[in-house]
Amino acid sequence: GLAGGGGSGGTPGQRRGGGGGGGAPPPPPPPPAGPRPVRDARAHFALVQYRWQRRRPDVATQIEHLGRLAERMQRARERRHERANARVSELAARLQVLSPQRTFERGYAALIDTQTGRALRAPNALKPKRPMTVHLAEGSADVLLADVQPRLSDEF
Repeated sequence: GLAGGGGSGGTPGQRRGGGGGGGAPPPPPPPPAGPRPVRDARAHFALVQYRWQRRRPDVATQIEHLGRLAERMQRARERRHERANARVSELAARLQVLSPQRTFERGYAALIDTQTGRALRAPNALKPKRPMTVHLAEGSADVLLADVQPRLSDEF
C-alpha cells in the first residue's frame, strides 16, 4: 500500500463514495471582497440621488424660462395694445367721414319738424307757418316757413 492513506487513493479528508457518516460540516463561503453593506448603501444612495436630481426641478432654468415667458407676454400685450389703438383710430376716422357734422360742413342742412322731432325728407312734408329747426355746420336756427313752392327738378 500507500503511505498515510491506507490505499484510498484520494486526498486526506475526502471521502469515497456517497457514504453517510458524520463528518465535519462544509467550510463557510469566502468573505466578500470588501464591506458589502457599505458598498450596497453607497450604490443605493447614488441611485436615489441620481433619480432625485432628474425629477427635481432645476430652479435656475425654471426662473430663466419664466423670465422669457414674461418678456413674450409683455411684447404680445404691447402688440395687442398697438393693434387696438390702430383699430380705434381707424373707426374714429370712419366716424368722422360718416358724421352728420361733416355733411353739414360740405354745405348740407337738416330740417327737423319741431312738433314731431322728425327729420323732414320730402318737399311735400314742408308746410307754411310750421315751425322747424335747421341744423347747419356752425349751429342751428328755428325757422318758420312763409311759403312752400315745390320744384319738379332735383338740381341745385
